[in-house]
Amino acid sequence: MDTYTSELSGFSAEQDMFQTLLFGSGNLSSGPHEITITNKGVGDKHNFDVDFIVWEGALPENSKSKAFNNRDREFEFLPGPGWWSWGYDNNSYSGILYWTQSNSAAFRFNFTGQSIALYGYLDANHGNYTCSLDGVSRGVYTGYYAAKVYHQLICFGDNLDDGDHVLHITNLPLSTNDAWFSIDYAEVKGTNPYVCPFFSNLVILMCFPLAVQLVIEAGKYLLNVKIIK
Repeated sequence: MDTYTSELSGFSAEQDMFQTLLFGSGNLSSGPHEITITNKGVGDKHNFDVDFIVWEGALPENSKSKAFNNRDREFEFLPGPGWWSWGYDNNSYSGILYWTQSNSAAFRFNFTGQSIALYGYLDANHGNYTCSLDGVSRGVYTGYYAAKVYHQLICFGDNLDDGDHVLHITNLPLSTNDAWFSIDYAEVKGTNPYVCPFFSNLVILMCFPLAVQLVIEAGKYLLNVKIIK
């Protein structure tokens, strides 16, 4: 893994032991990592199978999770709406997908939390894109897959300060054959992922529904107190 090499055995005296840990590593830095597995079995012990991969991140016990669909106000499509299209898709998280075929089309997602996971769908007409978090590049990735698959992780970041952050994605296809890029939804985790992020000069408009709700709740409380009296 990365620059570390180890040699392990997949042998078991019992047959067909499924969902068994083959390799694990912890205390990794936040960012891209690479695992390379080489089968070195010989003779009658040459079979090797991989079922699934799990990665975990550390969050406080009081952390909460909130999903944002692609029509929430936290999504900002750049450089303008004309660069993006949307349509109904029952396989998506909220029934709606956003996509683009424009080179350098981008979007920004403002959030408050300690981890962010962005999901979309992959397909054979999808290509390269970049992902950055708080202005720091997370790398160049590809949205290519031989067949369309939904709810796929396309960018991830964790171990963040429990504060305001910005996720930025830019579509950078190599040709018109792989120019597509799609966005479905984002999942934010933190001690309070519901806090309205203060990144825009339209913050009053962005947070207005939350402010109205707070006023209503406060009004109910005062009304109840008055009735009790």
